[in-house]
Amino acid sequence: MRQCLAYSTSMSNYREVNRRAWAELAESGCESCEPFGREEFAEARRRLDPGKWIPWGQVGSVLCLACGGGQQAALFASLGYRVTLADISPDQLQIDRAVAEEYGLKIELVEADMLDLSRLHGRQFDLVYQAVSACYVPDVQRLYREVARVIKPGGWYRVEHWNPVQLQLPDDDR
Repeated sequence: MRQCLAYSTSMSNYREVNRRAWAELAESGCESCEPFGREEFAEARRRLDPGKWIPWGQVGSVLCLACGGGQQAALFASLGYRVTLADISPDQLQIDRAVAEEYGLKIELVEADMLDLSRLHGRQFDLVYQAVSACYVPDVQRLYREVARVIKPGGWYRVEHWNPVQLQLPDDDR
């Protein structure tokens, strides 16, 4: 029986598996790698916070964690927030660099593994915003410990989780 690569990776090589996979996805232009522009910036808050729970007036600094691809960090930056983007994929970070240059946005780009945010230790972010990505690491508790080291006391952590059933449901809510 052949195992899926995601389930057969060890703690020591998951980083390389993720980097290779995101490099291929960035090159292929998948939906997660299609950069946003002015049209999306005009509805940035709705896109970032459809549930309306982010306390926008209390947020100054944002860490977009594993959100490379020219989307979430650019949306926050278009709203004037201080944005740091940490992503394991240099290819994804390059997309954000290009979007920032094209639209004059300020985004600090950091190549980092979400299980090792040591490059950001000592900093405190008001909001850590993490799109679906925790499913790509072998130790989610370690992820949460790393986030706890960089979030301001009383700060907010917005993280998305998916389950395989969500990926199998049709988009028309049937």
